[in-house]
Amino acid sequence: ENDFAILKLENPEVLPKGTSGLAIGNSSSVINGDEIICESYPSGIKSYEEGKISNTSLQVGKNYDEEDVLQLSLNTMPGSSGGAIRLKSTNEVIGVLSSGYSTNGSSIIFATKMNNLKALADSLGIDLTK
Repeated sequence: ENDFAILKLENPEVLPKGTSGLAIGNSSSVINGDEIICESYPSGIKSYEEGKISNTSLQVGKNYDEEDVLQLSLNTMPGSSGGAIRLKSTNEVIGVLSSGYSTNGSSIIFATKMNNLKALADSLGIDLTK
C-alpha cells in the first residue's frame, strides 16, 4: 500500500558539498494559500517549482476515504513524484509530491502529508528526526 523509501545516511560526508538535510515540518499547521516550493528531479534534472496549498484536507481514493492529502496549485513536470514539498516561510518539508492528474491543460496535484509519513515511519520503528 505504501511506496515510500526512507534512507538513512550513516556518513553524511557522502552528500555533495554544500548539501544538508531538510527539516521535517508539521503538515497539520499548513493552511490554504500557504506558499510552497517543490524540489524534484524529473528525468535527472533538478527542478524547483513554486506554488500554493489549495486544500489541506482532501480525501482521495476509490470511495474518497483512502487517504487524506494536500492539494497543491503547482506546475510540475512528469517524473516529479517523490519531490519534497517545503513550506516557503520555514523551509520545512510538509509533504511529498505523490500524484497528479492532467486534462486539457489543467492539472490537479497531490502531496502525501508529512505527518502521515511520520506515522508510517513510527510504525516501522524509524525515527525521522535523526
